[in-house]
Amino acid sequence: MTRLSLLLAASPLAASLLLSAGCAQRFDVGMSWSIAGAPAAESCSQFVDPSIQFTIENRETLGSDVVTETATAACVDGAAVIQTGPIARVFVDLVDEDVTYGSGTPVTLNASGNAYAGTDDELRSDITLDRGRLLATFTVVGSHCGGAGVSDFKATVRRNTGPLGQEVLLENSTVPCNADGKAILEFKPVEIGSLYEVVAQTTLGGVEYATSDEDAGAGVVIEAAITDITVDLDVVARP
Repeated sequence: MTRLSLLLAASPLAASLLLSAGCAQRFDVGMSWSIAGAPAAESCSQFVDPSIQFTIENRETLGSDVVTETATAACVDGAAVIQTGPIARVFVDLVDEDVTYGSGTPVTLNASGNAYAGTDDELRSDITLDRGRLLATFTVVGSHCGGAGVSDFKATVRRNTGPLGQEVLLENSTVPCNADGKAILEFKPVEIGSLYEVVAQTTLGGVEYATSDEDAGAGVVIEAAITDITVDLDVVARP
């Protein structure tokens, strides 16, 4: 769908009959979305099983009770048709594996005659990301685990909460060397704009290897849907 129209599902006469019969009016509304300014087809591939969830707060008239309804669409589709009441407020969220990663600015619609006042024939929502995924690849003195002969790593993930504060989110978790000869930790969700630190250690031939600064590890500020970092380990200095 490249062009979307606001289509009214009921004429004024039909709407009057519906109200007199106690039935709720519903209108078909076409919506499209992007993620952080990028097309859905490009952005949605950065998530595991993403969907777009609509929460629609409907009113039949000004001052009437709110009736909340929901709808879901595949993220990659980039467009969908939802149903709303004559007066509606639509919330758009990007959800992946039951976690909300971002939201669009709520849209308020007010049916007037046979069109929605204040809108054109295309309704769009750009979703701002609040969360993302962190992918940390572990190496030993520049070599992947397969080449280095390392079977696994112990990893800790911390989030900075202030100048002197840290929150431990994952502690001494085992990250195995996979069939491709790489050890990759996926940690999610992570907060956009926050600083995360990854500390790791492993043993090879009785020698201990660890991140260069055990107190800091590899640090990164999350800025996108996926943040990739390489965490390199070196021989622990002996006294």
